[in-house]
Amino acid sequence: MVIQERAEGDDRPGTAPPVGNAGSLEVRWLSRGPLPHDASEWLGPFTEPIEARDDRYLGTTSEELGVKIRGGEQLDVKIFRGSPGELEVSPAIRGRLESWERWSFPIGSTSLPPEDAVAWLTVRKRRSRRTFRVSDDRVEERSLSEVEMPGCTLELTEVEVDGETWWTLGLEARGEVDSVEPALRATAASLLREPTPSGLHLDPGASTSYATWLARRFMPAAAAAPWSTQR
Repeated sequence: MVIQERAEGDDRPGTAPPVGNAGSLEVRWLSRGPLPHDASEWLGPFTEPIEARDDRYLGTTSEELGVKIRGGEQLDVKIFRGSPGELEVSPAIRGRLESWERWSFPIGSTSLPPEDAVAWLTVRKRRSRRTFRVSDDRVEERSLSEVEMPGCTLELTEVEVDGETWWTLGLEARGEVDSVEPALRATAASLLREPTPSGLHLDPGASTSYATWLARRFMPAAAAAPWSTQR
């Protein structure tokens, strides 16, 4: 994970400038259970080390808003901006395309909520990624150091939340508005090949965002709790 470096003393609340805002087009599938053992081989090779990180999501029942503290160092706010339709790579590989806008802000340790604050839900992640530049439907792999550049990134992640284990496969395209959908579709066509490994359900029933998944399955109790209440 790349975090913008801050000058000494900039970990005080309100002193660090925002990293910026970015728009993206995404498709994601989520399924309960551990990551199928052959998923990495099907979607690889993943040459970078697996990234282990804890994110904390603010309890909300909204499916169009996501607020999280990324790895204890960055606050992300994401807002849903609509869906341009469906991705269909094959009859067995279909998902919902979603447009999101994100604002990111570096934060310091003094700005973090208490570990036992019930309004925040901890999601533990083990993530592998590959990222690609796309030009004229030509898909070329690049270094993860370019992940914020225009193009499309694939992630394969196992998550643990509230005692449950899930896995998720996602594609996220960034760039000019008229380029993100072609980039995502070209990358999906290049990587998501038939036949899929056993246990990978990449159908509309499993296609959803983190915000929707958390809001429907885990967030009602957290969202109903006063922010000052602790476990």
